[in-house]
Order: sequence, then C-alpha cells, then structure tokens
Amino acid sequence: MSKKLFLLFVLVLLSSCASNQQINNINDRLGKIESAISKNTSDLNKIKPKVSEVEEKLNILAKKINTLENNTNSTKKVKISQKTIVEANLDNNTNDITSKIPPASVVFSNETQEKLENKQIKETEEEKPKEAIESKLQPPSVEALKSYENALAIYMKRDFAGALDKFLQFLNNYPHTTLEQNAYFWIGNSYYNLNDYGKALNYFSVCLNNFSKKPTSDGGKTDACIFMLYKTYKSMGNTQKAYDCLMQLKREYPVNPYFEFRGVKN
Repeated sequence: MSKKLFLLFVLVLLSSCASNQQINNINDRLGKIESAISKNTSDLNKIKPKVSEVEEKLNILAKKINTLENNTNSTKKVKISQKTIVEANLDNNTNDITSKIPPASVVFSNETQEKLENKQIKETEEEKPKEAIESKLQPPSVEALKSYENALAIYMKRDFAGALDKFLQFLNNYPHTTLEQNAYFWIGNSYYNLNDYGKALNYFSVCLNNFSKKPTSDGGKTDACIFMLYKTYKSMGNTQKAYDCLMQLKREYPVNPYFEFRGVKN
C-alpha cells in the first residue's frame, strides 16, 4: 500500500513539474508574440504617414489621369461649339493682304490631262467662288453660328455632299462673317472628298489668297490650305504642282500639324 502511495506521489509531482514547464513555455511564447506585436505596431505607426503621403500622390495622379481622359474624349468627340467659338474669333483687322499667292494653274502634257483641264475650266466658269473682302467681315450672329456648326457637324459625320450643301447655304445666307474663310476651306474639303478636284482647287485658292495669312494654330487656315492644295494636285496626278505646294508649306510653315518634313529636300 505504501508503495502505491509513493508511486502516486511521484506521478503527481512529475505531472506538476511538466505542467509548470509547459506554462513557462507558453508564457515565453506569449511574451515573444507580444513583443513582436509591439514592434509591428511601432513599425506600422512609422509607415502610416508614408502610406498617407503615397495615397495623396495617387489621388493627385488619378485626378490628372481623369483630366487627360476627359480632354482626350473631348478631342475625339469634336466639341463643335468650342471649336467654332475659337474660329469665330478670327482677326477682323483691316490689314491688306500684301503677299498674295496667285491661283495655281495645272500644266498638262498629254491628251488625258488636256481633257481634265477643259473640264476644270468649264467648272470654274460654272461655279467660281466669290472673293472675300476681309476688312468687311463681321462676327457671326447666333443664327449664323448655328448654321455653321450644323454644316461642320454633318462634315464630321463624313456626309460630304450634305456638308457641301449646308456650307454653300451658309455663305449665301450669312455673307461677310469671320467664319467665311473657314467655310471656303470646308467647301474645298467637301469637293476634295467627293473627288471634284477642280472645284476644290478654286475654293482652296480663295481661302488661301483672300484672307490674312495665319496658321491654324493662330485661328487661320493658310497652312491647312497649302497642304490641301498639295493633296489635291497630287490626287490629280500633277506632281510638279504638288511638289511646289509642299515646298511652299516647308518654307512658310516648317512646323505644322499636317506634314512632318523629314528627308524632304528643296
């Protein structure tokens, strides 16, 4: 009996020692965990200001991206009203045009080109654009501006025949406005896209020769007209005239949004 009690006492003692050891181990582990948590909390407190700074920068970048996207979308959609407001503010000074470029004529060398020349002369007699006197141009009325915007919107939809009709109506109904040069330009473009190159030449020539010489970036159409004359002559197969227009564009507007002069020699 005493042996059994002794063994029982020993077992209880051993289990008590084991339990104390386990508790100590657990306490050690808890201490390490608490220490790690404390360190992580300290690190997080140090990182938080940097995270806030990064978030602020990201918000600024997001705003800039949204602004760029809005500008891009506006450009793609072609906001007609904004475009025409800029175009309506063309310089209305009474400056004389001192350096006019004479209307270009096509030189033909064979029978086929001669037929084209006769056709062009006939078309010129049938429909010759009226010469504009820039000193008499006035800002467009509300009705005139709406008429112009409507014509331009039709052109942007690539309905060139419809746009041509509307622009011609605009010139007839609202003459002598500061949008007159623009109307001549878009009429020329409409004829060009309808492959009526003779009439396109007429309107581009008037657009170029009868208004102040200003590039598109300054509210004018001079560089755009020279470029379209180059394209028109090229489409007609008159490479010499096309080359002459290209060189004129290079001389007068070496930097322009229509043609990048790389490898083109005089």
